[in-house]
Amino acid sequence: MKRALLLGGSALFLIGSAHADSATKFEASIMVDRTAATSQESLRSIEKQAITACSYEENSVLAGLYDKTCVRDVVEQTLAKLNNEELNQAYLATGNSAS
Repeated sequence: MKRALLLGGSALFLIGSAHADSATKFEASIMVDRTAATSQESLRSIEKQAITACSYEENSVLAGLYDKTCVRDVVEQTLAKLNNEELNQAYLATGNSAS
């Protein structure tokens, strides 16, 4: 069973040093496969979707890159909504947690 989460929030995108404090608001829809064999597998899927959501547009000079802070925020918001201890532990084990 897959579950879709729609996350609303803001993520920081670097738009040149003059605008480094600018925040861009967006929504990301994250599909979570609850039938995945392991929590690490589910987490990898969430992270890949977050990278896609936080990637710069194709026509940008930063095309092919993504904002790591944005990815962390999207992943952490998704995990907070899911409230799944196994996923939380898998994420903490990656060392990517902001806390």
